[in-house]
Amino acid sequence: MYEVQSKNTGHYWVIMPLIDHKFKYVRLMHKYKKEHEYHEQTTTASVLDAVLEIICHDDYKLHTKNPIFEQFVQQYS
Repeated sequence: MYEVQSKNTGHYWVIMPLIDHKFKYVRLMHKYKKEHEYHEQTTTASVLDAVLEIICHDDYKLHTKNPIFEQFVQQYS
């Protein structure tokens, strides 16, 4: 099990490799702040896929918090 914190967003993640009846997968857990509880974000086929999910989540959060992005969305909504 790996617990990491994103330097970009400050969100916390747990990457849990699991084996269920000879099928290997990875459960990705997420929370916004240290005092929050973890919730299941998704399952992936590998640790690499879980890391890519974290990167995509950070990218989404960083772009949606950008004032220029918010102004663009409001303009075309």
